[in-house]
Amino acid sequence: MNWGDSARPPGITLRCTPNRHFSGRGLTNRNSTLWYPWVIKGSAKRIFYTGDGGYGAHFAAIGAQYGSFDLALVECGQYDRQWAEIHMRPEQRAQTARDVRAAAMLPVHWGALTKANHAWNESLMCASAEPARLGQPLTTPRLGEPVTLGAGPLPTALWWRQGTQFMRYILLNKPYEVLTQFTDEAGRATLKGFVPVPHIYPVGRLDFDSEGLLLLTDDKALQHRLSDPRYKILKTYWAQVEGEVTTEALEKLRCGVLIKEGRTAPAEATDMPAPEGLWDRSTPIRYRASIPTAWLEIRISQGMNRQVRKMCAAVGLPCLRLIRAHIDELDLGELAPGQWRELTPEESRKLKAKFSATKLPANRQVAAKPIPGAPTAAPTRRPSPGGAAGRGMPRRPR
Repeated sequence: MNWGDSARPPGITLRCTPNRHFSGRGLTNRNSTLWYPWVIKGSAKRIFYTGDGGYGAHFAAIGAQYGSFDLALVECGQYDRQWAEIHMRPEQRAQTARDVRAAAMLPVHWGALTKANHAWNESLMCASAEPARLGQPLTTPRLGEPVTLGAGPLPTALWWRQGTQFMRYILLNKPYEVLTQFTDEAGRATLKGFVPVPHIYPVGRLDFDSEGLLLLTDDKALQHRLSDPRYKILKTYWAQVEGEVTTEALEKLRCGVLIKEGRTAPAEATDMPAPEGLWDRSTPIRYRASIPTAWLEIRISQGMNRQVRKMCAAVGLPCLRLIRAHIDELDLGELAPGQWRELTPEESRKLKAKFSATKLPANRQVAAKPIPGAPTAAPTRRPSPGGAAGRGMPRRPR
């Protein structure tokens, strides 16, 4: 069958539609194509099956020609940036269901893990988060559970999380003039309008008039540690400033400057070109024809109130626009303002390991190096099993 061809088994019509996948897997079958998407039309219901392929404009074309559909079976298998042409990435799956005009999305083709470098259920976890952001209805039957369209509510339980303590770790590109909280008595825009996930809270703050990366989680222990200045988490900011950046101004920022709250710690500060592909701000900055603007990249681990803006002002460079670009190793990536994504299991694992409770200097037990010529201390006896627990040992902070 070729694209556009159809077949009519009893009771249904099957139509083959375009796909993005390479042809054949060997030298002798280069004219065959793997995994056609299918339009499946019954007497009363219509289903679309994506097959296995990359995301592209062909899905919107299919939706325009054959939609709408009662259900879209969307491949949700292994993925990698290197395979983007022939395998959908997590953030593209719910968009595919929207493109083909599906009333509900059902993730399929996710149970194998043979080539990709991610956890077996990561694709399913990502696929369950993205529809919520886009407002795309999702159904998640258990393995082997039948789904009957029109016979009542579709199953929506996140069954693969049951019996486990599953924490949520979410990155958001916070837009300009949005509060870093979920409610506001004054009626200003809050995170509630962008992240419809219950029981999560922001890690630290990002000012109302600042933009960029914000981490949210329901992992209270990690949230507390990441908000604790003793952990010295590096955050990178892009600041558009008024005036010309001088070597003297950069040296002052690198040495620390005096602001209202006190002297800032030395920062990493460099001038930079305007960020490539940067989105327009909802309210444009003020421009003055007689005064140029420039961009700075500033990395700090402190968190004083409006610190970066005050640092820039202290060296004669008023800040016109401020964007947080990185939190430690996490970055904005391709997130547009208001978009969010879940951390991958590997990202969350690395973050928790790097900022575990044992990483604080006060909690580390490091053997002292012997001083040449100094007398050797007598070995310390271990407490007997019946003695006081932990006597003579460093106490962990409560």
